[in-house]
Amino acid sequence: MNREATWHSPLAGHWYSADPAVLRAQIEDLLTAAAPQAGPSSAPRGLIVPHAGYAWSGGVAAAAYALVRGRPYQRVIVIGPSHRVHLPDQVALPDFTRLTTPLGAIALDTECIERLGAGPEVAGPPEAQRAGHSVQIQGPFLQVVLPAARLTPLVAGQLSPGGAARIADRLQAEIGPDTLLVVSTDFTHYGPAFGYVPFRQDIPTRLRELDLAAFARLQARDPAGFRSYIEQTGATICGRDPLTVLAHLLGAQDELRLLAYAQSGVMTQPNDEQSVSYLAAAWQTK
Repeated sequence: MNREATWHSPLAGHWYSADPAVLRAQIEDLLTAAAPQAGPSSAPRGLIVPHAGYAWSGGVAAAAYALVRGRPYQRVIVIGPSHRVHLPDQVALPDFTRLTTPLGAIALDTECIERLGAGPEVAGPPEAQRAGHSVQIQGPFLQVVLPAARLTPLVAGQLSPGGAARIADRLQAEIGPDTLLVVSTDFTHYGPAFGYVPFRQDIPTRLRELDLAAFARLQARDPAGFRSYIEQTGATICGRDPLTVLAHLLGAQDELRLLAYAQSGVMTQPNDEQSVSYLAAAWQTK
């Protein structure tokens, strides 16, 4: 790894504002709106957050990030799916040590990255990181809520059930009281553009039922049941593999708490042609 390398995220100006003042103000507004609904809570061990443009999913993401603002986490591990690079049963690590956004540079946790990179499961090509918007889009939110935390970005490929379990085993040793795990995923992508039209009536209601039934299997700490549900329904949840990893990490005393849920199709009513679902949740120990 080139310890002087910096990767300038290309998302600014497309997925969120390229103007630092505008971007920070937008995030602050989203967090302020989300804080009352987040409510009091113990420090989460992890979060599920969406990764669309902030205008679409920022409010849902803020419901999760409001829970961790100012907490004493020293590092954040973000794992999201690869959308553009094929990674069979692999996770890709970065070949850079700083990620920059309009809000400045985020230092990567090079020690954690090197430990994870010691095994064959974490050996995907670094170009998957540079094309990995699902991870990079979390950067500005993290810079606002946890400005001193170091980042370990992981881009997950197409994991087999066994591969997801092995990645979970690798991560287990890295997750402690000073570490926050963030799973970056959108939920069902509905419509002809996504090749998924399982129903044409009562779309918002049926999408919610579809998404929350998938989430219920995660809450039950049932990675096999979650994968089976995806296969049976064809639900187009882009982060199914990172979510499977999370399901393997949940212990008997852990719970997933639903924080927020929304659909882009409802935001743009009337729109029966396509919709993407967004969900936020917190992984907490009872």
